[in-house]
Amino acid sequence: MFLTLRGTSEGSSLPKRWWFFEADASTVWSQHVLHEGEAARIFDFAEAAELPMTPMTRVVLRRHYQASRRAPSTRWRAKRGR
Repeated sequence: MFLTLRGTSEGSSLPKRWWFFEADASTVWSQHVLHEGEAARIFDFAEAAELPMTPMTRVVLRRHYQASRRAPSTRWRAKRGR
């Protein structure tokens, strides 16, 4: 599990909890087909952080980026069969 967040949503003051999971899909990513539309593309962190999104999404994006900066590269492991 990557992250657990607690809080409330914009539509309700009742307490909620969200779990986020992460998986290394680098070995199968080339088989992925985008269905999101023409604007779907890869964004670097600085560009993605400027996009409109909910506060919770911004927190998850920032934490993921910070964790990925501390971890060994998944591309490096995939290229070397690790």
